[in-house]
Amino acid sequence: MHASISYAGDLVVVAVADSRRVLALGIDAERVSRVCHDLRGVITPGRAASLRRWTRVEAVLKADGRGLSIEPDRVRIERSIRGVHGSIAGEGTGSTAGALDIRPRLLRVRGPRGVVISLAVASV
Repeated sequence: MHASISYAGDLVVVAVADSRRVLALGIDAERVSRVCHDLRGVITPGRAASLRRWTRVEAVLKADGRGLSIEPDRVRIERSIRGVHGSIAGEGTGSTAGALDIRPRLLRVRGPRGVVISLAVASV
């Protein structure tokens, strides 16, 4: 089994998946009350980030397995006709997810009002 957990104040969000079907899994949740200017320069130098983008970045880092030991600005979010996917720029060493060149699909998860939740899933 794969599992990922995120806390947003008093809310706990958990994702669980069968490892026979999923190679990597990451989830992140943030309350809308978090001020986006706190994220200025964390993802994109000199610019603020949306909470949606931040939760996607954190979900990709959790799916990778290394979390915030990787600089968040290395996460690339790409849109295509196949959906939204994440990757980490400059890969070559590190976690199993990075070593396997996994590009997890990014999904929005419905949650309570005022909470932004993103899920990163790399399927077999």
